[in-house]
Amino acid sequence: MANGIKYQTHEILNKVLNAAETGLQVDIVAGAEYAEDSGHSSTDTGNFILGVRNDTLAALGGTDGDYVPFQMNASGALFVDIADGGQLDTIIDTLETTLTAIETDAAAIEVLLIAANVDHAANEALLTTIDSDTNDIKTDIAALEVLSTAANVDLAEIEVATEASQAALEKMLYGNALAVTAVDGGSTHALGATYEALYVGVGGDAVVTMVGTGNFTFKNLASGQLLPIRFTHVINTNTTATHMIALKA
Repeated sequence: MANGIKYQTHEILNKVLNAAETGLQVDIVAGAEYAEDSGHSSTDTGNFILGVRNDTLAALGGTDGDYVPFQMNASGALFVDIADGGQLDTIIDTLETTLTAIETDAAAIEVLLIAANVDHAANEALLTTIDSDTNDIKTDIAALEVLSTAANVDLAEIEVATEASQAALEKMLYGNALAVTAVDGGSTHALGATYEALYVGVGGDAVVTMVGTGNFTFKNLASGQLLPIRFTHVINTNTTATHMIALKA
């Protein structure tokens, strides 16, 4: 408030204002008013607006419409209420909805993290088992490599033996045949080449000229028997088997 009120010289303190003098002359104390953008100074003076410290906000007015003081907390911060339906109130409502959704999501994420931790523990146990199995597999692979090396050696030997067997088998598959007429002709039958087997149609004895030992007698040959020998002649003398066929590759 101003420090004093000065009246015009022709007035008295209790004079009722008349039509000519319609107001009191009031001088404002110097230093209580400031120009726009003036800087603050600790020596500035002015009218002090008081507020009430109220650590817990409470109603201080008697009824609706009464004058009440501003209320501040222990730090001097002014209590301010947001008007319902205002822009800031709408923003806060939206923020509360968002925060509620975030809390819901956070709870769901927490559940997922707990499940993930359980799964992680299970995965660690599984990985430990896999590591052990992998080491076993490596050991088995090393053993298989040793066996494979040995098998390759055996395969080479088997291949050589197989080729020899195939060559021998091919010799047992005859592509040429000659009917033997030694008995029917009454004389020695010269075959004209070396034959490799003798088929006996009707059993008996057969005298043949072997490639390495000369004449040789095979006695009591059975009917339908195949005699695997290398020979060049069938001798009529002492040969009783008939319907014979000489065979070669």
